Amino acid sequence: MRERFFGVVARARTALDWAADRVLTQVVDRGIFGDEVFERIVADPYLHLITLEKGFVAVPWYPALVSGRTVITRCRNSSTDLRSYHFEYFERPWAKNPELRQIGVQATHPHGRRIQVAILTEDCKQAHRDLSKELLAEELAAVAHTARLKTRQELRAQESALPEGDRPERAALQRKLKIIQRADERYELTRVKRREQMVQRHAVLKTVGSDIEATFKLSSTFFAMGVTQSSPPEPAN
Repeated sequence: MRERFFGVVARARTALDWAADRVLTQVVDRGIFGDEVFERIVADPYLHLITLEKGFVAVPWYPALVSGRTVITRCRNSSTDLRSYHFEYFERPWAKNPELRQIGVQATHPHGRRIQVAILTEDCKQAHRDLSKELLAEELAAVAHTARLKTRQELRAQESALPEGDRPERAALQRKLKIIQRADERYELTRVKRREQMVQRHAVLKTVGSDIEATFKLSSTFFAMGVTQSSPPEPAN
């Protein structure tokens, strides 16, 4: 991804006829993480980046650290059945490269579970306006999925350690395993939908690029023919 990123941005500017001084903000996952990428982003005033910090280690969290808070509310099976996900964040220069800002985020699940991630950006204004909720949601879903995998392994180990026969402890463990299974099924379904949306967006971009290329070719043909005033011929049926 790092090797292709800047080439793709340059081709997008050409295909979509974006001016060279049009400012773009790219929200990319941690696959873009790399010192050489950050150096080029900092040096380019017309390209901003928001991404996740790879290898971030959770820090002790205390009120004086917090720069701001936000809440994401989601409906479950009913519009009245709401879940609130609380986010607190701090902002500071990134210790590894002070030209970047590090935004550490602590997310709290409605059941009280907490995780921490960190966002990196050199676009401080954009970082203040938007904490990249979509990026956070994607990361939170992946972290929660990984945590469920670990919990499933622990529950199965507990179940295997039980004596043979029906026991209340076995039934309780199986109920927990079913809850985890349903959560993973929802996670996979949501992930498939996200991928379908990405495919659709890429298809639209490809179509737009093809239309632009066709327009350029047609314009070049008219110019070569010396047609500057007349209308283009009607397309053949």
